[in-house]
Amino acid sequence: MVLDARYSVEAGLLDPRDHAQIVALLERLGLPVRHAALSDPRLLGGLADFREHLGGELTITLLAGIGRGIETRDVQEDVMRRAIRWITDDRRAA
Repeated sequence: MVLDARYSVEAGLLDPRDHAQIVALLERLGLPVRHAALSDPRLLGGLADFREHLGGELTITLLAGIGRGIETRDVQEDVMRRAIRWITDDRRAA
C-alpha cells in the first residue's frame, strides 16, 4: 500500500499530505510500512517477469486522493525507483 501510494505521489497524482496520512494510519495500526525486499535490486526485474507472465498486462491501482483509485498499466521504472528510494531511506525508519 505504501509503495503504490508513494508511486502516486512521485507520479504527481497524490498530494504528499495524503500520503503522510496513509503512512501514519498504517503505523498506528501496527502494520509495516517498509519491507526489506524493496532494497533487492531484482525487484524491478521481478515486476517485468510478472508482467510477462500476465501476457504483458500488469494493472496497478494508484491513488488520486484518499479513496480515489486509478488503475494503470503504465509503470514507469524511474518513478518506481524514486518511490522505493523514499520508502527505503533510513532517515524514515520507524
